[in-house]
Amino acid sequence: MINGLDIERFRTTMAAVENDHTKGKAALRADSRWVSGTKNEISVRRFPAFTTDEPKTWAVKTPPQIRWNT
Repeated sequence: MINGLDIERFRTTMAAVENDHTKGKAALRADSRWVSGTKNEISVRRFPAFTTDEPKTWAVKTPPQIRWNT
């Protein structure tokens, strides 16, 4: 066990997926709701919603004439 991860179980799972790739398939559904500007609220079933925004590094590299938040 490392950082709460059962390494032996993880290795067993990885070996199973390597032998049969269909075992590694997963289906997720995410719902996105526009909040304002570049902010969106995203939720995935059984997980709490989270909000995303334009990363600050984008604003640094964006020319001043097209920046939203100057």
